[in-house]
Amino acid sequence: MRPFFGRKEYRIDPKGRILLSQEYYSKLNLTETSTIIITCSPYKSEKCLLVFSEEYWNREVKRISKMDEGPVRKYLELNYISKAEEIGLDTQNRIRIPKYMMDFANIDKDVVFAGAIDKLKIWAKETLETAENSLQVSDELIDAALNKANMFMPDEEEDR
Repeated sequence: MRPFFGRKEYRIDPKGRILLSQEYYSKLNLTETSTIIITCSPYKSEKCLLVFSEEYWNREVKRISKMDEGPVRKYLELNYISKAEEIGLDTQNRIRIPKYMMDFANIDKDVVFAGAIDKLKIWAKETLETAENSLQVSDELIDAALNKANMFMPDEEEDR
């Protein structure tokens, strides 16, 4: 699957539907009969919705099913797995977001689809702005995390 990146702003119609752009349709490997999975973010600091392809969602569920029984697994089952919905697209490639999900994410009209590598996040525009402004991460911490993930490739000149 190609990574999700970038942002697109949309307005939800009165029936709670949003157009899924051709770019996202393609990245989710959708066909005319495909569905996507939408769920509430399990992170208390992220009041957004997560959008997955069926394939990726099945891997998420499998990963959680391998966790030891305990409070974290129970939390994820109650607040992540059980809130997931299989959503089909209508003939105009729109998705309808269930009301309880819109309430969870404080979605009213204006939303932002934000790419997050292996998934899409759907944010209420105002909630995303608040979340961005509340994050306090130093440049050093970002560098350390990227270096740990081997994100920086050596320059070709340095290899010679």
